[in-house]
Amino acid sequence: MRLTSKILNKIALLGTGMLFSVWGISQANNNPCNNAPMINVNQTCVYQTGTTVGATQQTNGANFGTPSCGSMGEDVWYAFTAPLNGGGVDIDLQAGSITDAVMSVYESDCIGSYTELDCDDDGGTGLMPTLSLGGLTPGATYFIRIWDYAGGQGTFEICVQETPPPPPPPGTNNENCSQMSPICTDAGISFTANT
Repeated sequence: MRLTSKILNKIALLGTGMLFSVWGISQANNNPCNNAPMINVNQTCVYQTGTTVGATQQTNGANFGTPSCGSMGEDVWYAFTAPLNGGGVDIDLQAGSITDAVMSVYESDCIGSYTELDCDDDGGTGLMPTLSLGGLTPGATYFIRIWDYAGGQGTFEICVQETPPPPPPPGTNNENCSQMSPICTDAGISFTANT
């Protein structure tokens, strides 16, 4: 039985899709707000495979700015949503075929403003980066920029782990009369005592 070119093209496209699903996170790109793959924020560190394969080096510093650390190479972007509990995140990269990566995290309005929150070159295991971020806006999307130091393409492992919010400062937890908060309402108030 002869296969038509239309069927062969469909088989080729299916094969390409299966190839990228093996990586764990789809091939990243250089357009953070439009197509940056989302990374799950987990309560423990759950590594996912990322890649810079197919990336190009950004030269439009007016949009993204020059990162504050590391020597630029072919960069890719991923995104995550800040925890709703007001806590922060720990982001860790482990070596794959890339053994010396750099990572920078940004907040953005996705119109043209990108503000770097932090950048790390060799703060993690070996020559891989790690970052701890607090003070994030709950539910907001943040962007992770990753590249191989001085250039190159390959794979890496990444995890984004939720960190608990800091405890309230002393005297603000309403646990006794000297720390009480006034209530003023005509509708009443309902609460559960927890201490």
